[in-house]
Amino acid sequence: MEVSTMIGTEIFSPAGEKLGYVKTVYLSKDRKKITCLLCVDEGEQEDGADDEFVMPFRAVLSVKDVVIAKKTRIAKTIGSPVPVGINAYSDTGEALGTLCEILVGDGGPVYIVTKNGVRTPYSDDSVVIGEALMISPEGEKKQRTAKAEKKVSASPVVATLQETETDVAPAEEKSVPESELLTVANAGSGVDRLNLLGRQVKITVRDGNGETIAKSGERITPEILSNARKNNLLLRLTVNTLTNLV
Repeated sequence: MEVSTMIGTEIFSPAGEKLGYVKTVYLSKDRKKITCLLCVDEGEQEDGADDEFVMPFRAVLSVKDVVIAKKTRIAKTIGSPVPVGINAYSDTGEALGTLCEILVGDGGPVYIVTKNGVRTPYSDDSVVIGEALMISPEGEKKQRTAKAEKKVSASPVVATLQETETDVAPAEEKSVPESELLTVANAGSGVDRLNLLGRQVKITVRDGNGETIAKSGERITPEILSNARKNNLLLRLTVNTLTNLV
């Protein structure tokens, strides 16, 4: 299963009741299975904020265009958030791209790294995950230290992205005619919104109230993707990044 396919996806009960949407996916320590989903209930709250809840993955009945799940809840998250969006390097220091997907299932996790539009898979035996994804030759995986494990569980993806992208200069903001947006959108209609994770925003994206969804020059995180979905701005975000593949 492609883990990131669930990020930003709406959740419905078997009876058709909308329960919210998936904000983040959590994985087990060995990343061989999904433990739970951090979700958001879009129901009206007194303070105007969305209400987060945690759903155990055992409650999920099916995953496709939407998530069908029971109303089961647990008190807190289990495991670590999926580290999609962190940079990937070889053991010699070469930049290999950005982690855009993790496949979980029989045989252990497979890590998909994208660079210049090319997706390359790496097996669990060849990677070590810390604040970056380190890739060694097949069969030469280095043992993670307790310190590295602690750092992974304590550091959210957003903070990692901010630290690794401090040297990226934001692109100059400019207006783009709607006709041009539609032309580009049609040309890139086959682009999967989930592959937006880790891409760089070219032009600041704002909602109808003028609130910033994604700033020019920053990398797209699961949180940005979720906010874009809530504001029906996934298409604009996709168009924005079509020429900004890692």
